[in-house]
Amino acid sequence: MKRLLLATLILLVCLVSAAGVQAAGIIRYVDGSVPASGAGTSWAVAFKTIQESITAATNGDEVWVKQGTYPLTSTISLTKQVKIYGGFAGTETERGQRNWVTRPTILDGQNGGPSHNYGCVYINAGAAALDGFRITNGNYASGVGGGIRTGSCYLDNTFANATQIANCAIYSNYAGSGGGLALENYVGIISNCLVLYNNADSGGGIFLYNAAYPAIVNSTVYGNHSDSEGGGMYHVQDSFTKVINSIIWGNTAVTSAPQIYKYGGSSSYTYCDVQGGWSGTGNKNADPLFANPATGDFHLKNGSPCIDAGNNNPTHFFTFNVLPATDYDKGPRVVDGNRDQNAKVDMGAYEYNPAKVFIPGLFILMGD
Repeated sequence: MKRLLLATLILLVCLVSAAGVQAAGIIRYVDGSVPASGAGTSWAVAFKTIQESITAATNGDEVWVKQGTYPLTSTISLTKQVKIYGGFAGTETERGQRNWVTRPTILDGQNGGPSHNYGCVYINAGAAALDGFRITNGNYASGVGGGIRTGSCYLDNTFANATQIANCAIYSNYAGSGGGLALENYVGIISNCLVLYNNADSGGGIFLYNAAYPAIVNSTVYGNHSDSEGGGMYHVQDSFTKVINSIIWGNTAVTSAPQIYKYGGSSSYTYCDVQGGWSGTGNKNADPLFANPATGDFHLKNGSPCIDAGNNNPTHFFTFNVLPATDYDKGPRVVDGNRDQNAKVDMGAYEYNPAKVFIPGLFILMGD
């Protein structure tokens, strides 16, 4: 009898354990150059649009998107626990083979259509991802989030369950609020992002409101404009954002606070370079010495005060480390750029590497 009870107990434990293990998701493929959509199960029979792939996907799936420009006629809606990756040539068998810099995958909002009334992407799911895209020409004149808007993106205390916006260039978008990004109910991570030349009535670059709790790490916010306050960043009431290892520079506003406008909340900035200065551990107020902002080149020049000036252990509101493994160029994230034998992460989306041969103009935003 004891042996029977023990065997039954072991069987029950095994069944419970098996039930708790979710099957790995599958990969959905997107190629905007195909004449018509296929089943989306391989590059050879890819979907033509990203929204089709999301509709077909289930929680845990990935979507791989081939390089090219994807004209949008409405907002892409990501409301599932699905991770969407750009930067593919269309032949890859492993995600690590992609390169979002040399194989740009562009989501073109086409100025919000004739009515100027939609942004590019809406994310409303936990454990989702948008990684490796250029997001441009969204125009949501009567709403929020010209480039990206978020909804309920919550998580527990694990990195894996955080909705992530990573390795994205978000530029030349417009909205009533949050020209580049509008984050609401967002407890996720934004890393290695370039938020550039966006415009809004308020919060030209990033607009944070209604329980926005993201960690924004190693990102560059430059050249954004607000017709009121907060050209770069705009915090409303209960936003509790952590901005770490980032550069907020060269933004403008008509009324006041060209770089950061804060109306309530308890958001913090640490190890950031903020034009005009901002209180917080490790912050700077010094020209970051970008290579050539006029052409969209935001690499750091030799001698930049942002080199080796960051925090190697940035954390979310939970305890996990949110430092990205690579920089926007897919290079190592922590390099001893000033050769002082004490390697620290740089501020901004790019890591300066004195041993790297850099080709000027490899990444040009203007004219995309």
